[in-house]
Order: sequence, then C-alpha cells, then structure tokens
Amino acid sequence: VVAMRVSANYFATLGVRPALGRLFVADDDGNPVAPRVAVVGYGFWQRHFGGDRTVVGRSLPLGDGQYTVVGVAPERFVGLDQSAIDLWIPLTAGVPADEVAKWHEGRQAFWLRVVGRLRPGVAPAAGETDASATLRAGDRRAAVSPTWIAERNPRVRVLSALPRHARAGDADAKVAVLLGAVSFLVLLL
Repeated sequence: VVAMRVSANYFATLGVRPALGRLFVADDDGNPVAPRVAVVGYGFWQRHFGGDRTVVGRSLPLGDGQYTVVGVAPERFVGLDQSAIDLWIPLTAGVPADEVAKWHEGRQAFWLRVVGRLRPGVAPAAGETDASATLRAGDRRAAVSPTWIAERNPRVRVLSALPRHARAGDADAKVAVLLGAVSFLVLLL
C-alpha cells in the first residue's frame, strides 16, 4: 500500500472533490485526539473494496492502528507526484504531539513539501520572489547565520502541477488543468 501523509487542507488547496464521502477537514489534522481517518484512492477502492459504496465508515488496519475510511478520491486524481497513491492520511495522524511540536518549533521538518496556489494575476516569478523572501525571513527569525543564508541562497520555486506530457485537453491532466494548481517546492539542503 502506497500512502501519503498530507495536511488537512491538501485536497482543498488543489480544489479536489471526493468521488464518495468526504475529504479531510481541519479537525482531522493537528489534533492529537482526533480519530484516525483515511481517504482511499479510486483505484485502491476498486481493487480492494470492489467499488463498494459502503466503504465510507469502514475500518482499515494501517501500521500501528486502525483508520476509518472517510472518503474516496476522484478517479483520475493521483496527487502532485503523478504516481499511484493508494491512500492519504492526515499529516499528524498517529504522531505524538511532542513530535508535531518539534516540526513547528525547529527547522527539522525538511522532508515536508509545501504546496500552494498562486493568486490569480500573480506571475510565477513574482510568486517565487515573494515566497523566497518569506523563507529567508523565517531563516533569520530562526537565527540562521546570515552567512549561511547568503551562501546557500534558499529559495522557493514555482512549478506547474501538470505532468510534463499533459496538455489542457488530456484526461490525465483534467484535474490539474481545472484547478490551475501550482506547487511550491522548498529547496533546502
């Protein structure tokens, strides 16, 4: 099973709507006592549940616990990596609260990918400039050495969420085209 941890607003940021059930809500993530929930991919739903519409509410054993299926992703949605994802779980599901606090307090969550959308009318270059300035300001607040910042030149890149081979009319790109999603990849060493 290929699973991905995502924040509660992941699907909303991409403008994705469920094929069945619901997607994540704010209470699903960042709440140490929240029930463990999962959104299953359409293909996984077809293969492992036979497309059974009563899948919502079922328990699914994952790792060290049970997760409740709350929804099914749309048929063509595979996420930003364009690879088959079987299910998504909230970023903080099953993670101790003190560990999550470390992600917020320190600069050790380098493995996270930040995804966002450009406001209408904002050019990608302007988005990169603004987001990179915000990233560097965060480095300064975290007391990162000005020399390190100057040498490493941390920056944000704005990339299209469309697969390289996709065109506006392609079925594989339909979700991405309709959403106009833009991914911000934080390039840190």
